Amino acid sequence: MNEQYSEEDYRELVKHYDLRSHHGLQELLSLWKEGRGQYPQDSNYNFGSDDCSGDYIVNAKNCNNSYMVGEECRDCVNMFNAFPRLTDAMNGAYSGEDSELMYETICSGASCSRLFFCHVAVLGSHDLYYCNAAYNCQDCFGCSSIRGAQYCILNKQYSREEYFIMRDSIIEHMKKTGEWGQFFPPEMSLCGYNKSVAGDFFPLSQEEVLERGWKWEEDGEITVREGCEVIDNINDVEVEVCVQVLSCEVTGSPYKILPMELAFYRRIEIAIPQKCPEQRYLERLEMCNKVKL
Repeated sequence: MNEQYSEEDYRELVKHYDLRSHHGLQELLSLWKEGRGQYPQDSNYNFGSDDCSGDYIVNAKNCNNSYMVGEECRDCVNMFNAFPRLTDAMNGAYSGEDSELMYETICSGASCSRLFFCHVAVLGSHDLYYCNAAYNCQDCFGCSSIRGAQYCILNKQYSREEYFIMRDSIIEHMKKTGEWGQFFPPEMSLCGYNKSVAGDFFPLSQEEVLERGWKWEEDGEITVREGCEVIDNINDVEVEVCVQVLSCEVTGSPYKILPMELAFYRRIEIAIPQKCPEQRYLERLEMCNKVKL
């Protein structure tokens, strides 16, 4: 709690809290949370950044309403997890790294440019529209799972002249139907909103999600693999034994403790987690600033 101790007193204090026990860890965590409130807190975690709004922005310039922005990003709007050296981008998530001119992209980048409405368009790709899983591609429209392609529409090869005529015709049609200009619709999502990163940062009730016409994913029945047994305590278990399965004290979900994990916790003399990894993630997330201005 920012208080100086001698080595002897420090060792006694650690021994008193007994970090090898779950109770000792929780007691110390409660003290830390209580003590943390006594000190001024930063309103955001932006460092070395100019003309930026949002949070967790590092050495960037002119990035607005953006969060978790990497080094040397420039002129970006509405970005979430922008990778380093992304410039001139808008409305994206997990996009960037030496890329530019990106609009409505997810998980796209790495020396890319002019990507529009793409998911996982990477490795030097450029001039792509509505593409998914495109690697080192250029001048493609509506393609999926392609590598090194050019002048393709819906994964079909065309000549250069045919491609641009058809591309412009498709765009004109999409403008008339109101489809042009937006990312893939939510109904095409592979998972429910509540199982997505969006659900973590912008939680909605099941009713709110369904009202929007989006997917809601129910938790499936959890089964434990044959030969494994859910146990309550592994403090007495030998390190060399196989994977152990515990039950989360909050959700009841089973989770694994691997032999390497067990050895690590014992080496540093700290208690084994009593909560599943997903629950621990959500609790850490609650300690972060919210993704909002």
